[in-house]
Amino acid sequence: MLSITGDYKHCLDVAPQCKRMFLMSSRLCGPKNYKRLNAAAAWIGAKLDKDIYVFDARWMATYIIDAILEPQDITTLELLEPHLVFFEQIRIEFGYSHDLPTLPKDNWARPKPVVDVLTLLDKHQYVQIHGMSGMGKTYLAVQVFNELKKADTERMVIWIPGNTVANAESLSYLKIERYAVPQNILGIIKRFKCVVIIDSLESNVEDVIKRIEQVGATNYRLIVTSQTEAELISVYDIPPSDDDLSGKILNAGLQKACPPHVYQQIIASIGGHPFLLDQINILVKKEQVSWSKVLRETDTLTASTFDNQAFYDRLFVHHLKTASQELGILKWIDAKEIDESLLMALIGKVGIKKLRARNFFNAYRNGAFVLHDIVLNSLRATTIQFDENIIERKLADRLKNLYHDFDPAYYRIIHAHKALIFRLLEKLKKHDIYKYSYLISVPLADYDERIVPATSEEELSMAFRNFRDDDYFLIMSWIEQTEKEFRIIKAQDRDATEPFLTPRIKIIEDLLAVTNRLTAEVHRDIRNHLGKFLRDIDDRARAIQVFESIIAEKSDFWAAKFHLAKLYRKDNQDLARQYLSEIVHAYTAESQISPTIVLASFKEFRSHNELDQLLPKFIDSFEQLLEQTMVSRFDQPYEVLGALASRIQFKMPEKMIALAAMLPIPAEDAIENYTLFDVGMIYLNTGKAHQQLGFSDKAEEFYRQATAYYAKLTGANAFQLRAIAEAYLLLKDPNTALTNLNAIPERNQDEWYHFTLAKTLKMLQRYEEAKAAIEVTVSRNKQDKHISTFHRERGSIRYHLNDPDYRQDYDHAIAHCDDQQFIDIMTDELKLYSY
Repeated sequence: MLSITGDYKHCLDVAPQCKRMFLMSSRLCGPKNYKRLNAAAAWIGAKLDKDIYVFDARWMATYIIDAILEPQDITTLELLEPHLVFFEQIRIEFGYSHDLPTLPKDNWARPKPVVDVLTLLDKHQYVQIHGMSGMGKTYLAVQVFNELKKADTERMVIWIPGNTVANAESLSYLKIERYAVPQNILGIIKRFKCVVIIDSLESNVEDVIKRIEQVGATNYRLIVTSQTEAELISVYDIPPSDDDLSGKILNAGLQKACPPHVYQQIIASIGGHPFLLDQINILVKKEQVSWSKVLRETDTLTASTFDNQAFYDRLFVHHLKTASQELGILKWIDAKEIDESLLMALIGKVGIKKLRARNFFNAYRNGAFVLHDIVLNSLRATTIQFDENIIERKLADRLKNLYHDFDPAYYRIIHAHKALIFRLLEKLKKHDIYKYSYLISVPLADYDERIVPATSEEELSMAFRNFRDDDYFLIMSWIEQTEKEFRIIKAQDRDATEPFLTPRIKIIEDLLAVTNRLTAEVHRDIRNHLGKFLRDIDDRARAIQVFESIIAEKSDFWAAKFHLAKLYRKDNQDLARQYLSEIVHAYTAESQISPTIVLASFKEFRSHNELDQLLPKFIDSFEQLLEQTMVSRFDQPYEVLGALASRIQFKMPEKMIALAAMLPIPAEDAIENYTLFDVGMIYLNTGKAHQQLGFSDKAEEFYRQATAYYAKLTGANAFQLRAIAEAYLLLKDPNTALTNLNAIPERNQDEWYHFTLAKTLKMLQRYEEAKAAIEVTVSRNKQDKHISTFHRERGSIRYHLNDPDYRQDYDHAIAHCDDQQFIDIMTDELKLYSY
């Protein structure tokens, strides 16, 4: 793109007769430069009497997704990503325009309602589609969007489940469920031509609509579907389906159409209710329910005021003939949103297929199935025979197998269904997989020791001496409970941790020393936890001895190698790096290895210089790990990505944006305190990635969102306060940055504190004070890898003080830098200062 004049000349040399030139680049130049290039192309074209067009990577990727491919092809686009730079980000950014709920093949077309809603939108910019459950509000919203898209192909859609909108203010930090993309909806409305569809919003309807109106944008359209009628000007009461549409729905896919007299009775009872008509069709098609039976069901209810729920309850029982087992499982789970992994564990692919064929729920890309309200109500009202004990044992067995197979589905189930695990533990009060799952999934703040059955020393001793497979989770639960209580004590009084752990360490050592029936594998597992306890009381030598004895027996005991890598971090870095590399390589070779150990190993690599070389090589494996473990209430993916984000965004900005978009990040009000900082770091570095790519407006939104998470953080440490200060510097708010830096105690004011302080004072134009701070940084620095960073900053400050020695600092920084990207940045700065 930089040699564009040469490209023009080359085109003219090769084909002087051409009247149109299309210059395409696999590079990205940012929106401002892109406009300038096209303006320059138009000017040159006018001089040459030719039409000249310039297309960069972003334009081409957007065009492919938005204008060429069919919406259903969106899931197969990965094949193009290696061949077109920036394609992945565009696929994510524009993905929600192609991920609307699927319309039926026969497309319940409702021309008049579509026209009526479009008229209201033209007049008011928003409309509430109001009607009872199952009347087709969602389908109507999709049809309206399709018409808007035909009229203006640049419009994108943002589809938001209403239950994710807690209140009007949450629109500035909302998680879009289908793509798990954290977005500032209000910011998008300001910037883009878009249609925002909030489906099934049943509370704060007026407040949400008014908040969007306050944005003052003119290019958006807002559609809200709801059963709750709001006090609004633009409300559309969705009518029943007409005779033509009702007949299409009722007879879809049937060899023998509904008899006229039955059809008349159904319409007289239901009144053109699309969902109920569809469910009657499914019963006739799938359950072989006769039309005479359908007629009897409608006769039963027509004598009084018709009750849709009561009618569906009567229809629903007919599904019990062929899907009683699957429906029993749904009733036992008793939740509107169910993770696919849980259903797979209990009913398998065949069972899921049976339920989907009956249109009981909507399926989402993030692995969630969401039941229709009317179906959930019938499930709860209908008597379904199932054996709770059998289901509980089946799930327990499946969880054990998933755990022992290191299957990420185990973690998805226990984190997505905390309420179910809690319910089972509270009911059963057993030392089994449910107790263990509760202990490793419950956040420390929610931990309730009263519901966790206590384990006596005698029970523990018996489990060691007479070990059976079921005793594994009794032992592991005791260990996890010890770790939970250790963390609580550590947060309250660090000096009390050693007196707490020491007697428990002795219990483990004594039980391991006596004759027992532990398998070799379980013996190693327990010793691994013993080593962690010894490390926690700073008994480093004994901890290393325990971990080394484990890998002497089993070289691929990855957890022990990981803990040794942490212990060897300072005094045996070569061995530490070797162990971490073996863990990452083992994961890519599809060995049986816990995804949590691999994620932790990526984070630990941050302490070693090799991380920058490792990440590009294993970034796809890292992305896969995040995808496997991304459950919004599971903190490790956020912790690890937050820790590595600064390295990823600098080397691979497009990948940083893609990784951040993949995680289902909840609003700051719904997140635990210990995760707030990590999520803030993800937003901060995603903003930096956008900045690198030339999208300053979007970068600023991410910076602001980072500070929204930081604002909720309590008890921030020195490292966190410095990172928060950096976010405010990026927002050009040095005063707030200085406030955060001033909160760092003097004992924690290291060279990085003084470095950030120097940048802050420079922005405040307090150059002499900035120079004093950066001198402290340079004098304290003991690591060669930071020389270029610190001398570059000192050079910049000296330049502002008109000190000619600024050149020496930049030369020194460039000479000690082994990163070409950073060298180019510093070289450009030096040229700028020289003018």
